[in-house]
Amino acid sequence: MNKLNKLKTAILLTTVLLTGMLFTSCSNDDDSSEPSIVGTWLQVSGVNETFRDNVSEGRTNETIDADNFIRVTLNADGTFTEFYSESYNGEVKTTTDKGTYVTNGNMLSLTYEGEDQTESVEFTLTETELTTVFEEGFMDGGAEIRNVITMTFARQ
Repeated sequence: MNKLNKLKTAILLTTVLLTGMLFTSCSNDDDSSEPSIVGTWLQVSGVNETFRDNVSEGRTNETIDADNFIRVTLNADGTFTEFYSESYNGEVKTTTDKGTYVTNGNMLSLTYEGEDQTESVEFTLTETELTTVFEEGFMDGGAEIRNVITMTFARQ
């Protein structure tokens, strides 16, 4: 009987050790790193919501298609290129802008070539998706107006 208990204990310990080895992953420096914002991002959605004195006045969904989109390439050296395409009354107009960018926490700050002002947006990032939120506010006849523009981009 003592040999049977030792055999059961040995089998149990072997099972526990093997199970532990199966569920233990090898450590990899890439596992702990955050996704990189560097890359090319294509706009897949856009929403503009307007608030008057913190009460929503409505949301407008942007049309995103082959003629209406933004594609941004953020380079590792802190430069970017933004390609903008918009269709209006059957005419497609495109522009390309360049500049520099920096990230600080969840803020992305863009400075366009030829402009002194920096535009900052809050962002969230996964390996495949970049979402930006830009807010602008002003006063209109004593009322506080705030526009919130949310854009989602897919990594290309």
